[in-house]
Amino acid sequence: MKHSILTLFLIFPLGACTRLGARQASPHCTDYRIDLSRELLTWEQDSVTDFDLLPLEKRILLNLIPIERRGLGGRFPFRVPESGSYKFSSDTRLWFDVVDGATGQTLVSTDHDMQFQCPIIKVVTFDLDEDRDYVLDISSATREMVSIMVSRGEEQN
Repeated sequence: MKHSILTLFLIFPLGACTRLGARQASPHCTDYRIDLSRELLTWEQDSVTDFDLLPLEKRILLNLIPIERRGLGGRFPFRVPESGSYKFSSDTRLWFDVVDGATGQTLVSTDHDMQFQCPIIKVVTFDLDEDRDYVLDISSATREMVSIMVSRGEEQN
């Protein structure tokens, strides 16, 4: 099933996208324990709004819907091309869960960090396996429109 703001959600004027990620990077962005330098370089580029599976390494604009007893959220399928650590970043406070598509089990995150003076407010990392179906389960958001990015984590030696 194709995910699209036009088919799943309300139509959102493109001009309003600029206000969602408009905060400028500040010196406080260096306070993250998790390296977000690659993500910060591409965060202000055009966002993706139409996809079948969550794209990697691109800022994605999502329109979230009310979820009973869980605030605003949504569920988005994805796969990763290779096994390893992946970062899930957001421009607001929310809850990221990654669910194994085959077993329905929620994975345990390996790290997380939050800074309020950066375009990227929250980042959570998960170890994922290649060629496996996953679902990104977002909840507890306080805004309908959020920007997220799924990106490759640090290489393990």
